[in-house]
Amino acid sequence: RSAIGQATVEPEDRFFLRVFSPLHSHIRPFHAFFKKTEVTGRVVDKLAKLSKVVNRNNTAATNSDDYLLLYNLRTFQELPHNKSLKWCAKHKLVKQTDIIVLEKRGNIKNYISKLTKMSQLQKYCKQIQLLEESKGILINVY
Repeated sequence: RSAIGQATVEPEDRFFLRVFSPLHSHIRPFHAFFKKTEVTGRVVDKLAKLSKVVNRNNTAATNSDDYLLLYNLRTFQELPHNKSLKWCAKHKLVKQTDIIVLEKRGNIKNYISKLTKMSQLQKYCKQIQLLEESKGILINVY
């Protein structure tokens, strides 16, 4: 796999994430890395640019629906916008290779609901595939 990131970041200083862009961006999930000491607000800025999303965090109130945030799908928690990735990892808010959603605060519940439904469908399809493989039949249901 390949990850997007600055080549100047030393390998031991890299923090890897799998990123889901906002639903309306139509950007496929991708892997990215950042410097461990990078503040999550700066990570939002970089991901917004990669996802071609308008970022108004510099003018929007942090509690407004238009505020872009990072949301961890493993912990179901929002990452604080003013802490480093290293700090977030130390406080068990994120770990290497976690799946992170970049989305506006007002859209996050809808986004998570859609991802959950997709995940449940994928698990169901995988179960069908495994069942058919155990019978010696492979049916691609994706």
